[in-house]
Amino acid sequence: MSELLELNYFIESRFILMKLGYVTSILSAILFGLAGVLIKLIFSFNIESIDLIILQYTFVVILLFIPLSIFNIKTLKVGKTDFLRLMVLGVLGDCFMTVFYYKSFYYLPVGIATVLLYTSPIFIYLYSVFFEKNKFTIKSFILLIAIFIGCTMVIGILPFSYSTTGIVYGILAAACFGFMNVYSSKKLKDINSISLTFYSMLFSLIFLCIYRLPTKGLELNLPIKAYIYIMILSLLCAFLPLMLFYYSIKRIGSFNTSVIGNLEVPTAIVSGFLIFNEEIRVIQLIGTLIILLGVYNIEKHSAIE
Repeated sequence: MSELLELNYFIESRFILMKLGYVTSILSAILFGLAGVLIKLIFSFNIESIDLIILQYTFVVILLFIPLSIFNIKTLKVGKTDFLRLMVLGVLGDCFMTVFYYKSFYYLPVGIATVLLYTSPIFIYLYSVFFEKNKFTIKSFILLIAIFIGCTMVIGILPFSYSTTGIVYGILAAACFGFMNVYSSKKLKDINSISLTFYSMLFSLIFLCIYRLPTKGLELNLPIKAYIYIMILSLLCAFLPLMLFYYSIKRIGSFNTSVIGNLEVPTAIVSGFLIFNEEIRVIQLIGTLIILLGVYNIEKHSAIE
């Protein structure tokens, strides 16, 4: 009888943890989706994107380092080879992805910039085909064409309805994001998620400081309201959703977390409409849906392989 009760308790506990995994994944996607609105609000104070990233990453790195140094500093211990690989990830991946992504908000509505970032699985899939010799199927070709059509519906058939510069920044951000995913999964698969996050942001921050500070310095003459927005962006749209994201991966797996993460796109579109009154056309909503369905099927196809 006691064994039956223990089994029942175990099943109920697993079910509760799984439900919690779905809840944290949803919260993570929504918080990530709100980032674009905050970025645009901060840009209204005439701060440059690189200055914003430096301030944001400084805050996040401190947020991560203080509790780790007190409770479990060994979490950050990595070997020399992994240390160098984390440097590559931070500079070529995280740094350039964030810079390109933030710059796209200068030229594009929140929803459009977010949709373009979500085309990153295309670059991941193409890498797997050209460099890992994965089979290129008719189905995958149709999915890529569908995603391309969806993108043209979102940004406008040529000539583009939106800034070409903004679109290029958005696509470059997606390519760098794809590199981050591929590089971290191939070269840093044994590194825990906290170390991965901490070092990628740290090296990104160091690179931006080396690039920025000697020439232009850092713009610190901002109103208190701007700093409040930056702290909210750092805490609620970077630090917290990232922790929720990694927790949900542990509970419900990377594929389910990735699928639920698509909620970031409608969150960005709706928040952009509510805060900035950004126009939403029916054809853009249809295009967004096509992109999300295409990305979902590519991710599903990759997960099966």
